[in-house]
Formats: sequence, structure tokens, C-alpha cells
Amino acid sequence: MRLQTAKQIACSACCLAGLAALHAESVPQSEMARAAVAQQQGKYREAEGCYRQAVARVEAASGPEAAGLIAPLSELGRLYLRLGSPARAEELHRRALRIGERTLGPRDAQVAALLNNLGGACYYRAKYAEAESLYLRSLAIQEDIQADAPSTASVLNNLAALYHSTGRFADAEMRYRKALESFERRLGPENPEVAVVLNNLAGLYVRRSRFLKAEPLLRRSLAIHEKAWRPDHPNLVPGLCTLAELYRDLEYYEKAGPLFERALAILSRTVGLDHPEAARAVHGLADIHARQGDLAKAEGLLLRSLRTWEKTLGARHPNVAVTLQDLGRLALVQKRRHKAQAFLERATAAGQGLLEQGR
Repeated sequence: MRLQTAKQIACSACCLAGLAALHAESVPQSEMARAAVAQQQGKYREAEGCYRQAVARVEAASGPEAAGLIAPLSELGRLYLRLGSPARAEELHRRALRIGERTLGPRDAQVAALLNNLGGACYYRAKYAEAESLYLRSLAIQEDIQADAPSTASVLNNLAALYHSTGRFADAEMRYRKALESFERRLGPENPEVAVVLNNLAGLYVRRSRFLKAEPLLRRSLAIHEKAWRPDHPNLVPGLCTLAELYRDLEYYEKAGPLFERALAILSRTVGLDHPEAARAVHGLADIHARQGDLAKAEGLLLRSLRTWEKTLGARHPNVAVTLQDLGRLALVQKRRHKAQAFLERATAAGQGLLEQGR
């Protein structure tokens, strides 16, 4: 089994900007502007404080169900996904969607953006059936309004990521390519949204061992991100990890290791190491040590990765099950059969919990 974190989702922001403008009298513009600047600079904790202030001001002025809450709640939810807190993101996106459907109607373009954002939070929490339903509802609205808009491409990318994670590779590739074509045409070939889809499509090729197709996409994606962001911006981390995974699978360990380490250094300086992408990088380093025969080092890194997965994504998540399986296999190689059995039983329980969650 493979980790399920190689995909970047694209939460809808463009429609919500219009919503904030529509309710400018009730959305605290100064807090929203400061939050947007901080977020652009990778100062996520500063942005969090500004968005929370915006929410508090609207609630104090207009009540807990005001339409002016939709934009700050949604932006705060998007930020929590970047901070590796999908449960908090889900709660905020559900609230924003409830307010949006009540105040705007179920077929509004802004509601389509809210559906997409909630779908992203559900995807990160491995609620795949609900995420797919939300994405498809969003896509139906978007395609009725403007099929070629960037917001439609955002949903296509996210739906592709879901299919990628659930093994529907042909469906995923088709939608990644459609999203990529749309973003390139509407936003230009150097836009960071293009880089997101390039990274995701390359991750699909890595998973399918189509390495020659993956590497140029990854290099192009990383070049766009490095041009758009400062060298220690968290947005660089997914691309660094995907490129590292490519080199790991090609057994270029001397190239893969430093990329995982760079990703961890960026996260340590910005959002902290209690983050799903940190667990991904640590798991990648564990893989390298295991392949090179340093089983004790590999085990320690896998345990560290497991703690982070469970803290950020919960005990019932594919990445928890994969990491427990890897720990079980490692223990079998070391002839520690009782420990192996314990890990593999936990992996089975995590997988069973996931199946029950998806019903």
C-alpha cells in the first residue's frame, strides 16, 4: 500500500473573494486583508489570528448565522487544512456551507465553492464517499455557470486527487489533464495552481512507476513554486516530497534524502512538525533507511510518523494503516513476531474503521 498524501487539493478562493466584496459592509476588510498578506508570506499563525478576529467581529455585529461570516469562516477553514488540522477545517466549512445554502440558495456559484472546500476537508479525513458527493455537486453547479472557469478546474483537480487515492487511476489522470489544460489557458503556464496539478499528475505517475513521465512534471512544478514563493514557504513542501519519493523509488537515495530533509526544515520553521506533510517526509526517510538496512533507524522514524498521522488525521486513516503495516513488516524481518502481530492487527483495525467510515 502507498501513503495517500501525494496530492494537493485546491480550495476555492476566487468565488469567495467575490462573496467578501458582496458583503463588504459586514466583512471586516482590514483583518481579511492582513490575513491574506500573512498567508501569502507563509505566516500562517499570524493569518489565523486575523481570520479569527474577523469571525468574532462579524458574530458580535450580526450574529452567528450572518452571511458576512461565510468568507472568513471559509478562509479560516482553508488555512487549517494548510496547517494540517482537517477536523477543524471540516467544522468551519460545514458551518459556512450551512449559512451559504440558507442565504444564497443551493445553486449559487458561491455555494459551489463552499461545497468544494468542504469536500477537501472530507478528503483529507478519508471520508471519500462524502467528499466525492460534495465535489460532484460543486462540479454540476460550476459547469452550469461557467464550465471553463478556474473554479471548475479546482474541483476537477480535487476530484482527480480523490480518484487517485482510491485507485481509479484512469479517471484521475483524465481529470488532472483537464484541470491542467484549463488552468494553463485561463491563468497562464506559470501560475501556482498549474504547479499544484503538475505535482498531482506526477504523483500519479510515480505511483504507477511511470518515472520518465513524472520527473519533468515535478521539476516544472517545483520551478513554478520556487519562483512564486520564498525559499522556506510551506507551499514548496508537497513538491519536494513528491520529487523525493520519485528518487527513492528509483533508488537514488542520495538525492531523495536531502529533499525530505529540506521539506522538514521548511515545516519546522513555518507551521511546525505536527503536520501531515512532516509525517510524509519522515516516513520517506524511514523507507530509505529500511532499504539501506538500518532497521533500527527506520523503526524510530516510522513510529514518529505514526504519532503525527494519528494526531493530525486520526486513528482511522489510510496513512495510519500503511505505517502500521510497514512497522509490522519491519518487525517480521527482525524476527519479533509478537510485535509484528500487534502492529498488523492495529493496521487491520485502522483499515476496517476506514471501511465503516466510508459507508
